[in-house]
Amino acid sequence: MNRFILPVLIIVAVVAVGSAGFLTYSHFSTGSTSEEIPPVFTHLAQIGVVGAPPVIVILDTPLPKVPETLMAYRIVTPNVDDEYAAEIAKTLRFDGDLIPLRGFPGEKREVYTYVKGAQRLEISMDGNILLVLEEIPSKVLQIPSEQECISLAAKWLEEHNAYPENIYSVDTRPYLTRDGKPLVIVVNFKTMVGDYGSSNGLSLVVGDGGEVYRVFISLPRSVPYAKVRLKSPEQALDVLRRYLADPNPIPPGQNECILSMRAFTTLTIKQVTLEYFPGGGYLQPTYVFKGDAYDEKVPGATEMFIARVDGVDRGE
Repeated sequence: MNRFILPVLIIVAVVAVGSAGFLTYSHFSTGSTSEEIPPVFTHLAQIGVVGAPPVIVILDTPLPKVPETLMAYRIVTPNVDDEYAAEIAKTLRFDGDLIPLRGFPGEKREVYTYVKGAQRLEISMDGNILLVLEEIPSKVLQIPSEQECISLAAKWLEEHNAYPENIYSVDTRPYLTRDGKPLVIVVNFKTMVGDYGSSNGLSLVVGDGGEVYRVFISLPRSVPYAKVRLKSPEQALDVLRRYLADPNPIPPGQNECILSMRAFTTLTIKQVTLEYFPGGGYLQPTYVFKGDAYDEKVPGATEMFIARVDGVDRGE
């Protein structure tokens, strides 16, 4: 498992879990055009690196074949109220006490928080869920193997009726480290949207003795909205090269590309895929570039690199 640096991309996992029984919505679709869908990275800010060195980009994988158009999906925000929050708490078997509002005039709830001792369940108004079960240890203990962590996380989801049927990939990464050694491991379950993978998923933090410390879930359902024109893989690669050549921060709302890191001199791209990503209220196609980043100033040090490029051709 490689060390993973992705501060701007791992915001929260998003998943449409029809099989989990949390939400149901009626289907709808429209014939709207891609110009009406906001840019996918409007909610993210890319941090620039002043004086970053030029990057040599090596493409070590075939570019994928993609259609000219692809469906974008509208995210349907649930109506989170007392009844909804109570049902989520029941499904997750969390019998803590709901923190009441403070009683200020005009006060509106921003999050439903249940507490039970040191444990906490938070349900935000957009349906995102954070479940804190145990304090993460401050020292390196005995961590299960990668496969054991996956099995333990899957078992927890199955026991809580939250295991999605449409999983297309499962991976693990160190969640927190000390002296280069992982304290706990995060297991990420990613799901399908239509015929393609997505960044959607569930993330569980597993550690010593198979304990599940944290559970991150976000459950907006999505419905087909409109077909959008796609950039070609070659165009997306050109966007990535352009962003790697510009060390300055991009103004908010104008990002076409989000990088996990920037301070390196050589990038070898090992994988290019088309994947859905949430932004602007929609699940939109993005190109994902993964590879190895090498800095000539730090011989022998290689970091895992990932970038997302807006896959929609917005006619600009």
